[in-house]
Amino acid sequence: MIETGDLMPDVHDRRAPRLLPCPSCDLPDRVESVPAAHLGGQHEVREPDDEGGTRRRVRHSALSAALAPAPPEPVAGCSAPLALLTLFVGTGLLVAGTVLSTKDRLPEVFQGFGLLRWLALPLLAVGLAALLTAVGRARRYRRETAGRAGAEALWATGWYCGRCAVAYLTPRPGEGVRGLTLSEFRAAVWSAGGYGHLADRHPIA
Repeated sequence: MIETGDLMPDVHDRRAPRLLPCPSCDLPDRVESVPAAHLGGQHEVREPDDEGGTRRRVRHSALSAALAPAPPEPVAGCSAPLALLTLFVGTGLLVAGTVLSTKDRLPEVFQGFGLLRWLALPLLAVGLAALLTAVGRARRYRRETAGRAGAEALWATGWYCGRCAVAYLTPRPGEGVRGLTLSEFRAAVWSAGGYGHLADRHPIA
């Protein structure tokens, strides 16, 4: 199973047009809309966290992940909290070292504490770099998927046949129906949102 962010309640109200038989087997009995197939593979679970509470995770089946209308959001994991903790510790050491280094007639046991500020500098550098990296990834994701509404509009007209494992789009007037592999379907949908180039970074297993 694949873990991602939140569930997608906004697509429940989307409706694909009239059911189209599969172009491969010409049967409709194993056909469902792409939004339904995608949402049907999502399962919300609650897991204990490090603070004694619970956290929510959404797990996707392989099919659900393959039919997603956009790439998964970058997962911060522990990098952002660890960056903030490093910055907090580094700031504390810098303040303590600076204050102690300005004190006169310190007890001998505290004489070396002024060196703490030199230890703080690499901690601050590492923490700041990690935090900027996490923020940069989030901003880049939002920028790259800014056209998601266009991708979802096309995605909502898609169908999936469980018998043939092919996806296809509701054709425009005068066009025929063509079966697509999951990779081809993803490329078509993501390209409609302006981020089709990301399909190569997220190959379907």
